[in-house]
Amino acid sequence: MLFRMLYALNRWYALAVLWIYIALFVLAFALMFIFPPASLAMVFLGVIGLGVAGLAFKAMHAAQSALVRRMISRGQCPLCSETNQYGQREGQFACVRCNAVFLDNGMEVEASRDHAFAS
Repeated sequence: MLFRMLYALNRWYALAVLWIYIALFVLAFALMFIFPPASLAMVFLGVIGLGVAGLAFKAMHAAQSALVRRMISRGQCPLCSETNQYGQREGQFACVRCNAVFLDNGMEVEASRDHAFAS
């Protein structure tokens, strides 16, 4: 359950942050005519927030990789939760059921999703 939540967050995090920054830009543009110091404050908060967003992104990826490594060590596929369906080759773990491929460091190989829908 926790992995699926982190997986979805990691998939949509960058797009969500982009749309938040676009909305804040529109707000700052409007505030520029109403109360200019607020617009200037939003610029500085935006720069600080971008650093925080980058650190949060790295933390979520580290947590997801740790969960993937733990699930793989138990013989369980992180995506479909199937047990004992893993094959190992050249530092990769591949699920027989859903064709997901993960590296030793816990990162998913993106090409595996295309192969799952092709067959």
